[in-house]
Amino acid sequence: MKKNKEFIAYAFAGWTRGWDQGSQTTVVRMSVGDVMSVVGNGYVTGNNEFRKHSSITGILINNC
Repeated sequence: MKKNKEFIAYAFAGWTRGWDQGSQTTVVRMSVGDVMSVVGNGYVTGNNEFRKHSSITGILINNC
């Protein structure tokens, strides 16, 4: 995971039958203008032509 183009967290996944899965939970303090991104490399099972994949889900809590 990157915040403003700097790595802030890492998650590594191992191969399991049928899927290559991993997860990471990270709490990040953000300000207006911050950019969060996730980068990933690896093979998607059953589709070795597709080399890069990533995903991110999250929730934003406004601290008033």
